[in-house]
Amino acid sequence: HALSLVNTGTSRVSYIFKNGASAATYTSADGDPVGTYSASSSTITIAADDILSFRVFAYNGRFKSDTTTTPVQSRAITKPDDPAYFSEVRQSSVGVQLSYGSTSAGEATNITIQAQFAEDLINGSYVTLNLAGFTSASIVRDIATGHTQFSTAQWNANLTSLVLKVAEGETAVALTDYTIVIPASAGILYPSTGTAPSSLIALIATYTISWVSPFPLTSKPRKGFVVQTTTDRNWNTDIQTTVVEDKLNNGVSDKILLDYLQEDMTDNTTTLVVNDPTQVGPSLDWLIGNYVQISDEVMRVEAVSGGTLTVRRSRRSTRAVAHTQITGGGTCACSTAGNASGTADSGQSCACTAVYVSYGQATNPLVGSFNGFDRLIG
Repeated sequence: HALSLVNTGTSRVSYIFKNGASAATYTSADGDPVGTYSASSSTITIAADDILSFRVFAYNGRFKSDTTTTPVQSRAITKPDDPAYFSEVRQSSVGVQLSYGSTSAGEATNITIQAQFAEDLINGSYVTLNLAGFTSASIVRDIATGHTQFSTAQWNANLTSLVLKVAEGETAVALTDYTIVIPASAGILYPSTGTAPSSLIALIATYTISWVSPFPLTSKPRKGFVVQTTTDRNWNTDIQTTVVEDKLNNGVSDKILLDYLQEDMTDNTTTLVVNDPTQVGPSLDWLIGNYVQISDEVMRVEAVSGGTLTVRRSRRSTRAVAHTQITGGGTCACSTAGNASGTADSGQSCACTAVYVSYGQATNPLVGSFNGFDRLIG
C-alpha cells in the first residue's frame, strides 16, 4: 500500500503512503510481534490538509523496539487537478511551384506540387491551394499521392481548392524540398480556357491542442514534494530524503537507460540495433508498443527480434535525424558495452550513443510536449 518505497541504505527506507490503504495493528508490545500482527478490514482515510504525525519502530523475530515519534508534523497533500485543454489555430503561407502532365483544355491531368516550408508542419497541418479554372465532376476525397508526409489530398470542385494534409504521426520538416504528385486518376480537369499557374501562394493552417495545469492550491503543489525520515529525534543525523518530482512542471517525459546503439542509423532507417539480451537474460519483447529515445528523437517499437528493434520514427512530435554509434570524430570507437575509447577531434569528446526507454509523464501521456504544448491533432 505504499506508493513509493526507496531503499536509501542498510535498514533505512522511505515510504509514501496511499490514501485508502488497509490499516494494521500490533496486538502485543513484546513476545512475537510478527505472530500477533493482524491486518484490519478498515482503511486509512487521509483528507487533504490533514496534519499528520509519524511513528517508527523496528523489530526482529522476538522483540519490538520503542516507538520513535517524529517531532515534525506533516500536511497531507493531494495530486494536482487534471489539466485544462484548449485548441489553437495557426495560419501562414508558402510559395509553391506547379507543373502538369497535360495542358489540354478540359482533360484530366496530374498536378506536381513542389514546396519548401519555413517551419515544421506536424500532424493536423493543412496546405490549401486555390486552383482557379480547374474542374471535376464532383468533390474528390482521400486522393492517394504515394507521398509519406502528404499521403492523401482532397479536391473541392465548388471552391476549386486542393488540400494536402500531413499524415498521422508524420512531420514535414522545415527547409526540406517536397514534391507531391496528384495523379490524373483523381479526375481533376485542366482549365478549359487560359493557362494554369506555374506558381501560387498556398495557405497553411495548423490545428493543435494545448494544455495547462490549474493554478496550484496549498494542498496541490506543482513542484512535487519531499518526504524525510530520521532515527534522530533532533533531526541532526541520519536524515533520509525521498523527492517526488512533478513532471507536469518540467515537461512530460522521463527516460531510463536501455543500452547503447550498435549500428549507425540514417534519418529513415526503421531498425535500431542494441545488444541481444537473450544471450544473458530475458528478451526485449516488453518494449513492443513502448517508446525508445536517442538524443531528442522518440521512436515507437513495433517489433523485436533479439537485439534488433523495428521502430516508427519521429514519434511524439520529434524529428527523425541520423544517429551514429559513436560521436566525437577522430579515432573514437565504442565497445558493445558502451565504453568509448580513442582520441576525439579538437574541442570534442568520444561518447557512445545511448538508447533510452522513454515514458510519458503528463496526466494523459498522449497529451503534452515541448513543456506543455501538444502537437497532436484534436
